[in-house]
Amino acid sequence: MGIGGLGCVVSEILVRLGVGKLVIADNGIVEESNLGRQSLYYVEDLDKKKTEVAKNKLEKMTGCTSIEEYFFDVRSKETKKIIHSVNGIADCLDNYESRFALENYLYDNQFLVHGGVERDFGQITTIVKNKTLKLSDIYYNIKIYNETIAVSPISVFAIGSLMAQEVMNNIIGTPMLINKLFIVELSDFSFTTLELK
Repeated sequence: MGIGGLGCVVSEILVRLGVGKLVIADNGIVEESNLGRQSLYYVEDLDKKKTEVAKNKLEKMTGCTSIEEYFFDVRSKETKKIIHSVNGIADCLDNYESRFALENYLYDNQFLVHGGVERDFGQITTIVKNKTLKLSDIYYNIKIYNETIAVSPISVFAIGSLMAQEVMNNIIGTPMLINKLFIVELSDFSFTTLELK
């Protein structure tokens, strides 16, 4: 869910790893400001739907992954139907309101790998309904800002790559971030794992 900075990285890695089916969803249009950190988009893609551009490029990478694309907001009625057609979800969204809405659609034992980036740091965790804390519990009382937040492309690629690893961990049944929040601070190369209770 979300095919911006993190979504581009995660989806490309999953395709190159040979995932059989990938569903991408977003309601964004490619803008000039995206080009510095959203790796699937080029100048000639400006003003096009992100999902269409991403699907076209992802399909050409290996030819081994079936790509489905949906152009809608995660808070729409269509989300529930899509969520229930997949084994797991990579939360590559860029705001907490959408993330909280997304996790409400999870069904039992379905995994959601959440990732977020801001400036030069980011965080990752795996959410499983009735087995872990919800994102809305972890980020309880978080202040929701409407202004644009600076994001380093280095953070996007680093966190996106680690998210893809955790998605694969979940697919093969060995998730590493159940009830753990993994935090990466690139400015000083520090890595912190917090136990979530």
